[in-house]
Amino acid sequence: MSVDAIGEQVIVHLLPEFSCSLTGVQGGLSGTGRRLVTRLAFESGALSRKMIEAEFWPDMEPGKAGRRLSQLLWRIRSATEDALVRVDGDRVGLAGDVAVDYWAAKTLARNVLKSDERFLHDVDPVILKLLSTELLRDVLDEQVLRERDHWDRLRLLALERVAAACLEAGDPLAALETGLLATGVDDLAERASRIVFSAYVAVGDTVAARRVYLGYEDRVRRSLGVDASPAFHDLVREQLGRNALPG
Repeated sequence: MSVDAIGEQVIVHLLPEFSCSLTGVQGGLSGTGRRLVTRLAFESGALSRKMIEAEFWPDMEPGKAGRRLSQLLWRIRSATEDALVRVDGDRVGLAGDVAVDYWAAKTLARNVLKSDERFLHDVDPVILKLLSTELLRDVLDEQVLRERDHWDRLRLLALERVAAACLEAGDPLAALETGLLATGVDDLAERASRIVFSAYVAVGDTVAARRVYLGYEDRVRRSLGVDASPAFHDLVREQLGRNALPG
């Protein structure tokens, strides 16, 4: 085993899929092993053994579940020379020097949401790329689905805020690019679609703007059985004229 990371730091990647900077770990971890490392990577601290046993083997007798966890931890620690997982009595967590890309991504998203909007129109493209990346794509584990939903809401808000700042700063192309990233996270998010609509109007593409509105209206009607909000209707009339809406 070797470490392929700056300063010998071990990095667990969850965006967009599971990987680890420890060479050979991919082949050395079972599916359950990867699931456990992922579960630990969602936490800022350690989990109790009993909690892990109940989550991973809910229908198994406690003593047998405890043995299963002990065997799993032994295999992970043997495959990684104790560089990935730490066991401290009844607590199990990632080793102290392990970094997780998802933790960094959440911190960046929260910083965007707290930052002064005047400085958000010039966000590093690397940050935008990170915010547009799905968490553990194609994984259908219930815990992952809950965490993915949390990440999607957080990154959507951050992307919308950057796009709105770009539009306010008079940079409709950047607003359009970032707004489209936001609609890629959730195509039913109205604020993102309104920003994309306004950005198209600002660059003079009123046909594309109208298509954005009509497409959004169709999606929410089919998916949710509702119309776009009055605020979106008013925006369309304001920017395209009072006769822009059908009917």
